[in-house]
Amino acid sequence: TPGNRRRMRIVLAIGFFSQWSGNGLVSYYIKQVFAGVGVTDGSTVSLINGALQIWNFFVAITAALLVDKIGRRPLFLTSNAGMLVTFGMWTLAAALFNTRGDRGAANAVIAMIPLFYLTYSIAYTPMLVAYTVEILPFGIRARGFALMNFTICVGITTNQYVNPIALEKLQWKYYLVYCAFLAFELAYVFLFLIETKGKTLEETAAIFDGQQQIDNIANVGHDAVTQSRHHYGFQAYGHRHHGSGGGAGANGAADGAAYAYGQGAKNGKSEDVELSLSRHNSMVPTIVTERDDSDWRPMSAETGYSQNKEFLKYRRDSSDRPW
Repeated sequence: TPGNRRRMRIVLAIGFFSQWSGNGLVSYYIKQVFAGVGVTDGSTVSLINGALQIWNFFVAITAALLVDKIGRRPLFLTSNAGMLVTFGMWTLAAALFNTRGDRGAANAVIAMIPLFYLTYSIAYTPMLVAYTVEILPFGIRARGFALMNFTICVGITTNQYVNPIALEKLQWKYYLVYCAFLAFELAYVFLFLIETKGKTLEETAAIFDGQQQIDNIANVGHDAVTQSRHHYGFQAYGHRHHGSGGGAGANGAADGAAYAYGQGAKNGKSEDVELSLSRHNSMVPTIVTERDDSDWRPMSAETGYSQNKEFLKYRRDSSDRPW
């Protein structure tokens, strides 16, 4: 569908971006990167690499806590813009060292690397998987996630087999390729990434599929509920329990609701049945009989329906349904 194509356009892109933003240079070939600016001592390289991983960890944790406060799109835009700026400065410093032998430029390269990873880790580390499963509907979530991981593997393959050859042949000039690709990433994220902050899965689905698609799903569910309602014979149940007084406690409330429906059907005035879709995208229809919508309670896990006598809510798959 058009909505699913829009989803996959985002999912496949951010999967590849997560590996091809320049981060693979340090992740796999930090020794060659530092050798390019005259740092060849093994202990120094290991110390910087270890400190960099700890730095990335804390940045990612902090960013994950800010996702619901700042939003997905602002974090991705900030991340891509920051990577473009810091990697551009990294490239400039590497060029100055290799063309002029400026030791200060070499130190600038070392300083730019943690700043680059700061901008990378505020979006792609905490949100790559979370954002993917958030925008994919249940029906294609597993396949979409698998395809996203496939694009990651494609990016990793490039990092492992292309980067070492390019670094050896082009040296710092190879960084220009990443600068150009980071500019493309920023434009792509700006044009296509969708904000999902504060939205339920159904509201997110409406962004991609349009409200008409959601209404169609609701209509299908409503028809299923209506057919099941007649199949289980609410009217017969209402006649059978006429005069029972509605029982006692929670079961009495259930009997009263079924009887009320039976009487309404008898008089040709069936009550409206509201279809509620699960916030977890399970699309399991829920039958709701409502007398006072100012006092809403979720369904009780123990009994399968609300304890509030003024508002009864039955799931079709509940073992305690009264019909």
